Amino acid sequence: DSASRRVRVRDVAGQRLEVCGRRQHMGRNLARRQERHRVLPDWIADHLQRYIASNGADGHIWRGVPTLLLTTKGRKSGAPRTLPLIYGKTPTGYAIVASKGGAPAHPAWYLNLRDDPNVEIQVGPER
Repeated sequence: DSASRRVRVRDVAGQRLEVCGRRQHMGRNLARRQERHRVLPDWIADHLQRYIASNGADGHIWRGVPTLLLTTKGRKSGAPRTLPLIYGKTPTGYAIVASKGGAPAHPAWYLNLRDDPNVEIQVGPER
């Protein structure tokens, strides 16, 4: 579909990471204001903290589904941004979907990845 686009990148360990995203429909000014006030919801911050503290032992499987940690570089700040994301295994690596829960705009991590495809991933204890 013309509203979809696929980005393929290789992470540091050489695994292929495929990301599907949709076009951004949100105005640029609103997107910029939201990014400036980036605060993770408590449930995501808790999941991320547990995943990191346990090196993936607690957090890799979240509510019955596998998650990985994706670290991108902030396209404006240059700071590392890490998020837990649900993934699927592919023959060549992993697949994640940039849906932002069905919102019309791309998630910030997708925009960061699009601008700089050099990312790090952690799947369970493996980096």
